[in-house]
Amino acid sequence: MGWNIRLPKYTKEVFPEWFEETWLGHLNGAQRQYRYGRMHILEYEDYLDVHIDMVDPRSNPVGHVIRDAPEVIVGVACGALGGLYMGRKTYRHTNSKMASVVLGLAVGGVCFVAGMKATKWLGG
Repeated sequence: MGWNIRLPKYTKEVFPEWFEETWLGHLNGAQRQYRYGRMHILEYEDYLDVHIDMVDPRSNPVGHVIRDAPEVIVGVACGALGGLYMGRKTYRHTNSKMASVVLGLAVGGVCFVAGMKATKWLGG
């Protein structure tokens, strides 16, 4: 995302019918989001935030993650590494598969979110 344009909420009334509501993308606190090609519109309570993605996630989801959302890649890597580490460590200490899976998933989830947030924060 190189730029964002903030529009008044009432401009939604003139959206063409080909703008589709979608679940693809980070809501970042928005109530809804829409897409048309590479255009991505986030609807907040008082305004709309518009930007153009480099890659349309509906036609090339992997390319979109690589070009427009690299924080997802970092989050997945952090989650996998953190979860595996904690799962293995727990299993060595408790010899319980259930405990190691539960703790591994919990720590992996925290590491996933932390990795994504840190990447977004560092990236500006």
